[in-house]
Amino acid sequence: MKSKVLAIFLSAAVMLLALPLGVVATTAPVTTTVPETTTVPETTSTPETTTPPVNYVAEIVGGDKYETLDAAVSAAADGTTINLLANGEMTSVPNKTLTFTGNGTITIIESFGSIGSGKTYTFDGPGVKARWIAPEVCSDWLLLSLSGTIDVTNGASLTFEFDSTAASITVAIYMNKGSKINVSNKSTFQILGHNTAGKIGDGIQLDSTALSSISVTGGSTFLIDGTNRGYANSPTVYVENSTFTVRNCTSNGSNGGKFTAINSI
Repeated sequence: MKSKVLAIFLSAAVMLLALPLGVVATTAPVTTTVPETTTVPETTSTPETTTPPVNYVAEIVGGDKYETLDAAVSAAADGTTINLLANGEMTSVPNKTLTFTGNGTITIIESFGSIGSGKTYTFDGPGVKARWIAPEVCSDWLLLSLSGTIDVTNGASLTFEFDSTAASITVAIYMNKGSKINVSNKSTFQILGHNTAGKIGDGIQLDSTALSSISVTGGSTFLIDGTNRGYANSPTVYVENSTFTVRNCTSNGSNGGKFTAINSI
């Protein structure tokens, strides 16, 4: 009996050995791991802050730029040149020597301003236009007390304008001893008066007879129009190849003085 069982066992073993290896082996299933999906949070973009451009009105030549002309004039040292970058206002007239160049209109809003002895205000170049007027509230009788020099040159223009009804101003410029107004090289100087009838005053008045001078040269224009009197106390006037006009005065044009005109009208 044992021999029969053993024979059956050996026969089974031989049959197993005869089978292909792949039938016997059990293939383990392959497990594929799917990676988890990572959710990236949305990024909220912060809008960029736009800085508005700075609008500069003037710059000190060789120095800083300024957003107001008042600031530039205040910061300027004696003898400084200020280059105009745009139109600007001056509400004070510091007693310094200053030169204005560049391109822009200067509106000077000041009564009883003062340019002292030895100081010069120069308006230089065709892009420079200046207009001097009184403040809206004004109790003074004068726009400028001049002891130094005003130079208007190289195509620049300077206008003084006042209304003797709207304000108390009756005189544009009071020229003290030794003061000078020079207008040269195709430049323009004007004094315009309004509502001056019956208001005693002048375009230009001198404190000392014949001790102040006005020079108009090089194809330039000098005009006093509509003041009560044109100029008084006899300044020394020199005009060459230019135009010098006093008109529409509500009293008289002048009371004389030394007047030299060469190739001029």
